[in-house]
Amino acid sequence: MSEIVGDIRYAARQLVRQPLYSFVIVLLMALAIAGNAAVFRVFNGLFLKPLPFHESGQLVDLDETAPAWDLEFLSVMYRDFVAWREANSTFESMALYSEGGGNFVGEGSARRVTTLLATHDLDDVLRLEPLMGRFLEPAEDTPDGPRAAVLSEGFWQREFGGDPDVLGRTISIDGFPIEVVGILPPEARYFGQHDLWLPLRGDVDVTGSWSYNGVGRLRADVTPEQALADLTSIHKGLVDERPVNDISSPVITPLRDRFLGEYRLGAGFLLGAVGIVLLIACANIAGLMAVRAMARSQEMGIRRAMGAPKGRIVRQLLTESFVLAGIGALVGGGLGYWGSEFLVRPLAEQFPAFVRFDLDLRFFLFTLAITAGAAIGFGLAPALRAAGASEAGALSNRSTTGRRRKRAIGLLVAGEVALALVLLVVGGLSSLDVRQLGRTDPGFDAEGVVSFRLNLPSQRYEDSPARLAFAERYLQELDAVPGVESAAIASSLPLGGHWGWFFTAQAAP
Repeated sequence: MSEIVGDIRYAARQLVRQPLYSFVIVLLMALAIAGNAAVFRVFNGLFLKPLPFHESGQLVDLDETAPAWDLEFLSVMYRDFVAWREANSTFESMALYSEGGGNFVGEGSARRVTTLLATHDLDDVLRLEPLMGRFLEPAEDTPDGPRAAVLSEGFWQREFGGDPDVLGRTISIDGFPIEVVGILPPEARYFGQHDLWLPLRGDVDVTGSWSYNGVGRLRADVTPEQALADLTSIHKGLVDERPVNDISSPVITPLRDRFLGEYRLGAGFLLGAVGIVLLIACANIAGLMAVRAMARSQEMGIRRAMGAPKGRIVRQLLTESFVLAGIGALVGGGLGYWGSEFLVRPLAEQFPAFVRFDLDLRFFLFTLAITAGAAIGFGLAPALRAAGASEAGALSNRSTTGRRRKRAIGLLVAGEVALALVLLVVGGLSSLDVRQLGRTDPGFDAEGVVSFRLNLPSQRYEDSPARLAFAERYLQELDAVPGVESAAIASSLPLGGHWGWFFTAQAAP
């Protein structure tokens, strides 16, 4: 141990004597490690960090697919879900849910709140325990059942000041009186930032409506393939009773893959790109160290002549590499964390709530691993060459040694150029794709156009004539606003997705 400490002290003294050389290497290492650390933080949050649910490996997404309609994911029909839930033998529990919103009337004016309409099984699937009160019950999860709500902790604190007497109180959502029956635990936020959970109140008599998202928890000894075979058997067994079941079929996907699988290739490409940058940095540093080794060849030859073992010299030179890499890692790790904030903040709004980008042990181990790998990568070859210098080679055969080192440096430069060329070509092609996408004509002129969402209480505007009358009055008032050329109301905006309905046309007699 004392020898290692001595090597570190000696390495520090050597590096202090050449501050410019040390600064350049530390800067190169810091920038390369910063890029890798920043991208790995995102990659880790998306694909490596366990989901924040109990035994999350058993959680799967439930969907239906309809190849005949060219629809890979069709969502789930409520009555199909009920049949799966009642007859399956491969799931511990399963639930349906749908995200939405409502108008909450508290103290003062009405406010828009986010809601999660869910079957009473969702807490069982996610293995949650209420912070207060209880979750939704089966009796409330029926079309005519009593109206109940479970509040999020944030909504409870914000609207009711954390009052424990809120249980049993009646609140108004879209004009409907709803009883507060419980408070969600903090970890429920990982399933979405919703203000309230409300019962789905599904109706098995409604057909042709694939409107819901499904989630299930597999039994401990069941694979997704076995569960899919189970649900497919149930689904197809109902074709005679429900002909539409011949069009669709169940789909089971691990929860992470369902929501994040499409990003795996892009994230892997980005991680590979910064990895190439690290290799280029290592090649640059190796070239600098090779030049420095040429200047120290006489020193190494004298040390060999005085009986210093080759391994001892290699260890000393590698220690210098590790000291430089360590300083670079400290600076680069800090830069990487700071820089990754610019990636994480906008990305956090684009991904499901269960994706977390907080730092963990895996992040630090990755940074440590690439630091050690880089130190060995750029330090080992120069150290071996320098330690291999003999007394004769150092003192009387410098020309031959110099030619060998020049060839080695030439190979390093060629490698750098090759890696940089690959990175440049791939980056250029990606830039062209982005540029082309930005030039795509959407088919309409968006200049000066603004949009906003308007939500009508379903109790007050419960049928189409009432909603149409409101729309006509509202458009008249909008047209009268100074500066407004024209106004319109639509159920969906261009490029914003849409809701659709399926129907079966009867043959003409």
